[in-house]
Amino acid sequence: MLLNRVSGQKETYFNEALAQWDWFCQSGMINERNLINDSLTGDCANNGGTEWSYNQGQTLGALVELDAASGYDYYIDTAHSIAKAAILGLTDSDGILHDPCEPNCGADAPWFKGIFMRNLQILQAASQSDDYLGFITANADSPWNQDRNDRNQLSLVWSVPFINPANASTQSSALDALVAAVAF
Repeated sequence: MLLNRVSGQKETYFNEALAQWDWFCQSGMINERNLINDSLTGDCANNGGTEWSYNQGQTLGALVELDAASGYDYYIDTAHSIAKAAILGLTDSDGILHDPCEPNCGADAPWFKGIFMRNLQILQAASQSDDYLGFITANADSPWNQDRNDRNQLSLVWSVPFINPANASTQSSALDALVAAVAF
């Protein structure tokens, strides 16, 4: 967040960040399960669409930044609510993260889990949780142990043997999970 990285105009950036967060909360994009849906309808209501992992992740990162800027527990508490909802609602019975399009995702969706893992790492660094450590470890171990081919390429579905071709997005996402685990 710009506010935490520039000198001068901090109050302006802080007020803008708060206004954007207030708008986001009022939009209803955070649903009754504490997960963030895909987008809004034309009249700015929650579309009830897909709960993608990246929507949860980018919001975690933003809330950690707001917490750092404000010192109000509300933001970090909200980040924990979303993280816990994502860990509960976007995983399989072994706690491995999935997006609903797997194993046949389009061009951008293979990046999504990495965005979540990167921002969960940021949340973990800001507010230690054994629950997140276990999740991060499981989601780093699974692609490495399950979804890696003989050339050490990492694919899309972390919980099964290598089935999809690896590409920059699948490998980047899996590496985000591995880096999150190494960080702790």
